[in-house]
Amino acid sequence: MIAAFASENHFQTYEDETSSSFSANCNVLLAILNSQDASLYAKEVNSTVAYLVDAFENGTIHDKWNLSPEYSMMLLCRALAALVLRWNSGEVDFLSSELIQHKLPAIFCQALMQVSQRQQDDGSWEHSPEATSYAIIAISHILPMPWHPCVQRYGHFILQKGRRFLEANMNLCGITHYHWVEKVSFSSTVLSKAYCLAAMRDTAQAYVLSPETRQIFSVKDEFIAKMKVLIQETPLFRIQPVEVIDVLLSVSFYYFKRLQAINVAIFPERNRGKDKYLRIVPFSWIGCNFLNNLTLSGICLWDMMVLSRFIYILDEYMENVVGNLSTASLTSIKLTLQGKCHMENDVTCCQNSETASGLERARLDEIVQILERFVDHICSHPRVVKSKQSLQAQMRGQLYSFLLAYI
Repeated sequence: MIAAFASENHFQTYEDETSSSFSANCNVLLAILNSQDASLYAKEVNSTVAYLVDAFENGTIHDKWNLSPEYSMMLLCRALAALVLRWNSGEVDFLSSELIQHKLPAIFCQALMQVSQRQQDDGSWEHSPEATSYAIIAISHILPMPWHPCVQRYGHFILQKGRRFLEANMNLCGITHYHWVEKVSFSSTVLSKAYCLAAMRDTAQAYVLSPETRQIFSVKDEFIAKMKVLIQETPLFRIQPVEVIDVLLSVSFYYFKRLQAINVAIFPERNRGKDKYLRIVPFSWIGCNFLNNLTLSGICLWDMMVLSRFIYILDEYMENVVGNLSTASLTSIKLTLQGKCHMENDVTCCQNSETASGLERARLDEIVQILERFVDHICSHPRVVKSKQSLQAQMRGQLYSFLLAYI
């Protein structure tokens, strides 16, 4: 299989395939993880997991062999659940700590939220027993993880609501929907019945996991309790069910831990005790994204969280350090930022006759270097670099205006 179908960063369904198959790569990962010794295929596991995670975080997991988004989600949850179990047993200990410690818990929670948002009032997905079965099986592979009780309650509520629909409509399982795709879309009575039966039999019993694995999924009660008091006072979330807020806060906690781990070496060492704002950053994006039907992809959410953190630190730095400089030094910073952001020279900012003192000049050099690093960090982001030159120029202009507002 590897010799015939492996490509640079994923597995192909056939030779010269022009568009990759999400479901095929989920099934490949499951096949490798269920082999006698998955550690023999570290390269293939890493590349396939990276492909699946990137597809999920970019919001591009729709498969070309099945039209239902729940089908792709079902396979992803099965594959990633198997991955966690193999890591727990030490068989795939080559996986990165970033993936295991930070990404997987958030992906499972985000998957649960995405599936639950597509559930209909009657408990079904797409008003189809087959699609409902896909969703039930997906949730059944999420819930056995050692979640905070609030996530368990929310997930089981969605699961039971779906099963009640399925129980009431088992006679419709043979009446198929056109989920499958080849040359044309088609249906399969056998597959439909098989998935319905599998969904009704899946018990979602908790996995037996090591303390180390359980710790990865743990959420501090204090975090949820303190944040919930604040969130429930905001107009946007005052009317939201407590269960939904609890789950959103659980997802936020995983991103909060990940944000704490990122490198902010652009700026000088600071007192980390000041980072209380960091608790609100993930929820601000995750909560509002939920209210807007999960419009933003996972990677976009993460980019915005990281940017928000840098902006908070920059705000503190500009207020406490740059704000104390003389007019001459501020003028010098303006000139530097003009050049760095490729802006036209503003003659008015050069007309000050003051000069910075020697001591402040040395301090100014350090400040300029820090601000240049910040501009470089923003302008060299992969998504910025890949965008059109006109958009990059527009972004640099907005960045310049943003920094100038501090000066």
